[in-house]
This record gives sequence, C-alpha cells and structure tokens, in this order.
Amino acid sequence: MLRSLVGSEMCIRDSSGVRVTDMGSKPVLDGNGNSRVWFDNVRVGEDALLDRFSRFNQEGEYESEILKKHERFMVAADQLMSGRVCIGSASVLLAQICSLTAIRYARKAQHGKDSDVRLFQHMTHRRTLLTNLAVVLALRFSGNVVKELWTACNILPRPQEISASQRAHMNTHVCAYKSHATQEAVRIAQESRDKCGGQALTSDNRLAELVHVAVSLVVVEGDGAIMAQKAARDLLTPYVKGGVLAVGKAMARQLVDNAWLRALLPSTLVDPATLEKILAIRQRGLELSLALGMAKDKRAGLSTLDAWSKHHLGLATHLHVAFSEYSAFVAFRAQLDRCQDRAAGELLRRFLVLYGLRAVEGDMGWLVGNTGFPAGLAARCTELVDSACLSVSLADALVLVKEFEIPEELLDMYPISREQQHEGHRSEALDVKDQAALSEPKKSR
Repeated sequence: MLRSLVGSEMCIRDSSGVRVTDMGSKPVLDGNGNSRVWFDNVRVGEDALLDRFSRFNQEGEYESEILKKHERFMVAADQLMSGRVCIGSASVLLAQICSLTAIRYARKAQHGKDSDVRLFQHMTHRRTLLTNLAVVLALRFSGNVVKELWTACNILPRPQEISASQRAHMNTHVCAYKSHATQEAVRIAQESRDKCGGQALTSDNRLAELVHVAVSLVVVEGDGAIMAQKAARDLLTPYVKGGVLAVGKAMARQLVDNAWLRALLPSTLVDPATLEKILAIRQRGLELSLALGMAKDKRAGLSTLDAWSKHHLGLATHLHVAFSEYSAFVAFRAQLDRCQDRAAGELLRRFLVLYGLRAVEGDMGWLVGNTGFPAGLAARCTELVDSACLSVSLADALVLVKEFEIPEELLDMYPISREQQHEGHRSEALDVKDQAALSEPKKSR
C-alpha cells in the first residue's frame, strides 16, 4: 500500500527501459528543460532510495518520522515551494524592468517635432505607469514576507519541528504569491509595451519578448490558475472545520463590517488603516460567499468537485486576488512603518495609498453590491486615484525605479530602457522649462 512518495536517484541517460523526448520548441526560454520521460519495467535499487523523511527498514517495512499521511504529502509537495517563491520573485524583477522602461520612455518621448509635451503629462499614461509602479512595490514587499515564511519552515528549524498549521499557512501564501505575481507581471509587461509605442515592437528593444517570458512564468512550477484555486480552497479551511458555528460568526461579523462601511467618509479613504480594513472586509466577505455557495450546492447533492468547478471558479479566483492584494498591502504598510528616512517614507506612503485605492476602485462593483460600501463614494474613489497619481512627480517615479538597483549592464539588453536619450530626443537632464511643463498633466488625446 502506498503510504507516501519516496524519492530515488538514478541515471536516466542511456539507461535501459528509459526514454526521454523534448516537448518541442518555445517562442522564448527555449532552454527550459521540459521533457517527457517514460520508464518501462525499470527497477530502482534499495541504495538509490532517498530517505530524508521516510525509508524502508531491513524487514521491508515503511518508516517515517512524520506520522500523519497528510503531513507527509505536504512535506513532499513542499519541494516545489522554493521554486514557486523563485518564479514569483523572477516575475517581479521582470515587472520592475518593464515599469522602469516605460517610465524612462515617458520622460523621453514627445508629441510633435517641436513639442515640450512629454508622454508622462497625459493622465492616462501617468495613471497606468504609477499604479503599475505601486503594484511592483507592493509585490516586492509581499515577496519578502513570503520568503521569510518559507525560510522559517524550511531553513531555520528541522521540518518535523514545524506544525501542520504553520506549514499550511506558508503554502497558502507561497501559492497565492506565485500566481498573483506572475499574472500581474503579464499585465504590467503588456501595458508597459503598449505605453512605449512602436519602439516596443522592435526586436532590439525586446519588450514583446518580455511579455512572452512573463506568460511562460505563469505556468512554471504550478499553473497560476491552479495555484489561485489552491489558495482560495485553503482560505475555506476554517469554515470547513468550524462548520455552522464558523459561518454564524462570520455572518455576525459581516453585519458589523457593513455598518462600519456605511459610515465611511470620503476623507478617510486616503488613510492607510482605513484602506487596510476595507481590503480585509472584502476578503472576509468573499470567503463567506464562497463557503455559503459551496454548502448550498453540497446540500443540493453536488459533489465538492462539481460544485467548485461548475459554479464557483470565478468566485474562487476573485477571492485569491482579494487575499493577495490584502496581503501585499499589509506587507507594504509594515515596510513603511520600518522606514527611517522621512522623505522616503512620505513617498512610499503616497504609493501605499495609491495601491490601496487602486484595489478598492478595481473592485468597486462588488463592494457596492455586496457590502455596505456607499455607492456615492465610487466616483470619489476614482478622483482620489487621480489625485494620488498627480501627487507623484516624474522625478519621484525616476527615484523609485532607480532604487530597484537593476544594473545598467542588464538594462543594456533592452536599449529602450537606457539612461541615454535616443537619437533625436532632447537631453536627459530636466531643466527648469521641463519641470514647469511636467507640473501640469495634459488631457489625453
């Protein structure tokens, strides 16, 4: 009887009974070692079995220090977690390069031969670039938290000293982060390419290639959609274990949350504590909706799989995004609290507020329709996002992307992102006339 996965070590090259084939060429990252492997009556010697967590004794009996079967599976699955953390971090690096490139290009580009109008002055351009920069910052800070969680479970102690709940907590955050970071990287890469005009389509500048790379990262070390569903399913664990009592407590809390939302004032929407609470309420509301929907379908006779796949995939994905954005906001705010530099702290605070407002604005329909969020604040929220973007100058944005500390040698692979101006553009230095022109955004064409 199979009690757990047991790893083994063997040479598969030129081995009898082993066939290996390539999975085909790819538009980018063709060096990825994806392949198909067949084993036909291949025997593995006892001395080739890996026994870090489990083994067979001299009598052929299975032994493991990890007693519970579920925990053995979790430990085996944990071997993918480090890869997921790395892929999520790589996606954030890609998003940083794209964001930096688009912001630098917005500084250089002008409308018309003799125009002093830069692309950054157009509000739709400015809004996209700055909200994306806020997302990149939030993903960087949340990525640091995820790395700390993974390290605490895998590097510092022995695995058996970590409780199942601690490991499950780490797994949820890693899966959610990997999925959210890779999918946000795809969006930011596409929008950055769009904001660089025809220059982004040339092969030399490689922005179109970066979009392909971002898409490929979504499916590496676990497909992003599957990771999102896993995170959403993990968030329902308290409802599954707590049953009716847990649902009742959540419904009572929802009443309190809705009353608090109905009392919101426009001025409080720029307060980080208020934004954090709104995002927390959104996550709790989606958790409760998904738990109630699943319970209703099960009472109707549907299996868990049918109820999930036929009726609730959209809600599960929505919950994953809400959880990821809330976690990123909390990580961002914690980083801001640790900031000792006053000027840097004020700039980060503006981006924190912008990130929170963007998340609220993007889910305004659900908040108004399913919570006590006042409908009258919907338009005000959009105005606040615009105001937050106007509060950040081009110089501020350039300072932040410089703090990414991406080596210019790496950026030389993407000529459009270089500090030097393209032929025909003006000097990189911002003179007094430039600063005056950039102080007032222009209406988009």
